[in-house]
Amino acid sequence: MPIPDVAKEKIVAALDKFDREYRNDKRWIGWEQQANQKYAIVYKRKLYPPKMIISIATGISRNNFTDGEQTNGYLRARGFTIINLE
Repeated sequence: MPIPDVAKEKIVAALDKFDREYRNDKRWIGWEQQANQKYAIVYKRKLYPPKMIISIATGISRNNFTDGEQTNGYLRARGFTIINLE
């Protein structure tokens, strides 16, 4: 499924929402060390899970799009830095 087009500002708002509502949730603490997490967005010296951020920004489920190039390309096209966590 294609990821809906959203402006960079909507993704920045999703990053802020992640910090407020998810970062300290036990389901997301240490997400960077989980084996299934291969990439991260780097924004203002913090790491963010790319698929979760896109899901928050677009309102679509993380199950409706793929990680890797689809997700990373989408974010890079909007000016975000993606790093490999491996």
